[in-house]
Amino acid sequence: MNKKRLIAVFLIITIFLIAWSIIEDQNKRIYRDYENDISNFQNGNKELIELLENLIETPNIKDYSNIQYNMGILMENLNSLSRNMSECYKKGLLNVDKTYDEGRDISNAAAKIIQNSQNLLIESIKLSNSEIELTEDKIKTVYEELNSINDLFEPYYNSLK
Repeated sequence: MNKKRLIAVFLIITIFLIAWSIIEDQNKRIYRDYENDISNFQNGNKELIELLENLIETPNIKDYSNIQYNMGILMENLNSLSRNMSECYKKGLLNVDKTYDEGRDISNAAAKIIQNSQNLLIESIKLSNSEIELTEDKIKTVYEELNSINDLFEPYYNSLK
């Protein structure tokens, strides 16, 4: 009878260890995806700000189109980041508060900033005889808005293991 109990205990412990190992592997994968997404988002925003600086210095259609394209990519990165961030919170892998300004989700706040920046950028451009004319105050507002995203996400950038 003792051998049967010993075998049963051994099997239960083995099953528990296998389940624990699977959960740990899933958590590591989810966190790696989050790290990758936060890094891509940070780099994408940095690249976008650099393109915007170039556009301010020398307005041209190529930089303008690259900015619009990169804003779309930044939104895609933000969507993926938001999904992985939610998964990390569910699993208890993130300790940084994801709410911002009266309980709004930080991803929603960033998406709104990017959308507003896209609209301001569209409003700031005027084509005249194949030349681009910029409304500087709107471009500076876009620049400030995109920089504010870095401030929003700084705790996440700093929390990477």
